[in-house]
Amino acid sequence: DLCRALCQLRTESDAKMVVKELLAGSTTKPVNTDYKDIRESILQVLSSLSSVESYFEFFSIRSDQECQELEEAEIELELIKNEKAVWKFVGRPQDTVAPGLLSCKISDY
Repeated sequence: DLCRALCQLRTESDAKMVVKELLAGSTTKPVNTDYKDIRESILQVLSSLSSVESYFEFFSIRSDQECQELEEAEIELELIKNEKAVWKFVGRPQDTVAPGLLSCKISDY
């Protein structure tokens, strides 16, 4: 029915106006009952589309939040790794000194 009505929109000059009036709900002349059914079908489709849009918006927001949490966790992990590297450096400074220099005495110079 909906396909037929859409095809009629292309072929009948007044079909477009009738559909607009039906959708607006402000028609004053008698209308073919097919158009009433089409109006109901269109309203149901629009309602379904709104529901689908809300569904996708909800999961899009949720996905964005999870992505942000993951990014924050990665930053925290990188900070912990850097902190651990600093503690290794501070805790074992002999690893950064050349081995031959440890046996030298200052008085030898």
